Amino acid sequence: ERSSNKFRNSLNVALVQRSVDQTQAQNDISTFQAGLDLAIKQFRDQFSRRLAVASDVESILQNASRINS
Repeated sequence: ERSSNKFRNSLNVALVQRSVDQTQAQNDISTFQAGLDLAIKQFRDQFSRRLAVASDVESILQNASRINS
């Protein structure tokens, strides 16, 4: 979670510094970041209720993979 917060902050800085207009790639990465944030939130909620399962972690990894690509 801490690493994703650091990544989100650096991504936001990079997007602001590198463009004046919104490109499709920037819109995609923003959408992917929102998906990752949601997957992390859902995992955190499930984990705190002791209901987390492997598919919760897989969701985080799948969303992170989209960003990495």
